[in-house]
Amino acid sequence: FVTNSTLVYDNTRTYRGHEIISTSSQHEGKVCSASRTHRISDDAIVQWVSDLRDVTSTKLVVTSDRELIQRVKAEGGSTMKPKAWLMLAASKISGEEVTNLDSWVQHQLS
Repeated sequence: FVTNSTLVYDNTRTYRGHEIISTSSQHEGKVCSASRTHRISDDAIVQWVSDLRDVTSTKLVVTSDRELIQRVKAEGGSTMKPKAWLMLAASKISGEEVTNLDSWVQHQLS
């Protein structure tokens, strides 16, 4: 489902100077905050998508921010709304189509 991912926190003021990196045979990912070189995290995300323009893998940004969606698409990236991404993830985890995210979450927590 997700083989290589980067999670960028929506925060540029609290730069920690490091990234959390997780690797396994099935998944590689990192979690970081936007660097201090960008005024807002949206700028960092758009720059990341732009820098990867020539890379063949999908650049998916999960957001409901309309301006960010437009900027990402202009740089050749793909976008998905958070609820749609969560429903896709839940469907992949459960192995069946999830049509009601709230019910699925409640079932998982019980």
